[in-house]
Amino acid sequence: MENRAHAFAAGLFALLLGAGVVFAVWWFSQAREATREIVLVARGDINGLSEQSRVRFRGLAVGTVQAVRIDPTDPGNLLVHVRVRTEVHITRGTTASLGTMGVTGLAFVQLDDRGHDPAPLADDASAPPRITLQPGLIDELGQRALGALEQLRVLGERLNAVLDEDSGARRSASSRRLQGSIAAWLSCPRRWPHCAAC
Repeated sequence: MENRAHAFAAGLFALLLGAGVVFAVWWFSQAREATREIVLVARGDINGLSEQSRVRFRGLAVGTVQAVRIDPTDPGNLLVHVRVRTEVHITRGTTASLGTMGVTGLAFVQLDDRGHDPAPLADDASAPPRITLQPGLIDELGQRALGALEQLRVLGERLNAVLDEDSGARRSASSRRLQGSIAAWLSCPRRWPHCAAC
């Protein structure tokens, strides 16, 4: 009788634990807020951005990245499918850029709206609306640094060419003076350094 009671208690515990796990998985897999899908179109690199990356609207977390794919119609584009809460007012003036968190390099999508075009971004019946994903601050700084290095290289080449021309002219002038001094010394009858004629 005692063995049956232990077996019954163990079986009941296993059933309750299994039901609790199933309920927890169901609970956490459900979307608790109404969301809408937006597609961000990126032409450049999106390093650090992956599925489940955060989407922020002016710093506030409002959604997640659902998928990142290559555009089948234009392989130069990357399509970043995001889901944001419907309460977020996305307009035609809303811009999207790539941001990074601290030193970890984890990327997130930053949505911003400066009020340039307050018309709401309407959903298309056949496809979700699209917003161009602009390069992030790090990418922009990298591009500017590369541009500055290129300008520095060009400046160095020009300076080198100018210095080569100047040093060539100086060498020619020094050579002419030296030749004149040698000719004067050779033409001097006494050939002494203290000769007044020289």
